[in-house]
Amino acid sequence: MDSKRERLSHLNGEIQALDQEIGALKREMSALESQINQKNTDLTKLAGQWDQAKPSVRRAMRALKVASMVDEIVAKAVPSQIEAIAAAMTKAHRSMAHKKDLVERIAIDENCDVKLLNTDGMDLRGYDLSAGEKQIFTQALISAVSSVSGRGFPMVVDTPLGRLDIEHRKGVLNHLVQREHQVILLSTNTEVVGEYLREIEPHVQKKYLVNFERVGDIGQSTARPGYFEEAGARV
Repeated sequence: MDSKRERLSHLNGEIQALDQEIGALKREMSALESQINQKNTDLTKLAGQWDQAKPSVRRAMRALKVASMVDEIVAKAVPSQIEAIAAAMTKAHRSMAHKKDLVERIAIDENCDVKLLNTDGMDLRGYDLSAGEKQIFTQALISAVSSVSGRGFPMVVDTPLGRLDIEHRKGVLNHLVQREHQVILLSTNTEVVGEYLREIEPHVQKKYLVNFERVGDIGQSTARPGYFEEAGARV
């Protein structure tokens, strides 16, 4: 009997320990079921978002394919166009710059690095170019890309003569008016006026004067037919 009681007591201890373990496992299972329910809710929400995003994803995939094709086309097309752009830049630069003896030609290497070369083959871009020379370089690049591409697009130039000296001004204006497509010059009253306006007058189709007014704390600008000199004459 003592042996049986000892055995029974031992078994009761094991049963109690197992009951506690079962309780802990049930609590853990309940917590996991709660997490599963939350995950299912999140999954349902994400599935809905995925369904809504499918059209955008398809468009994005098509865009990536097109972008990849464009990169391949550019990689093949750029080398064949480099010489044409360099020649067009040289022509445009020489038509605008008054120091035509300084820049013999413009060269573009395979990495699309642009150089302003003099008669000795020295790259003048390695020197400190003036603001006007930098502007002429930029306009030459834009003009070259436009002419080589064969596509016309309007050009808007803000303060076209603001950084140019007297010698450069007429050259730049005469180059701009030779473009086949629309050019809009946003000039101040000290730029495209007087002799500079008369220089390009035959090519000017429309002139507008932008008037600025302050209404309370708000400023507004309106464009009306006319120009600085005409406004001054009326006054």
